[in-house]
Amino acid sequence: MKAGVVVFPGSNCDRDMKVALEAAGADVSMVWHKDTKL
Repeated sequence: MKAGVVVFPGSNCDRDMKVALEAAGADVSMVWHKDTKL
């Protein structure tokens, strides 16, 4: 499974979500909110 975690300025828990998804076996990408390509 692949997953993307969208990161916004001032947000928190994005790293926690990444760790949780990786623990569930996902291939996780952190995506900056202004990125135009995944």
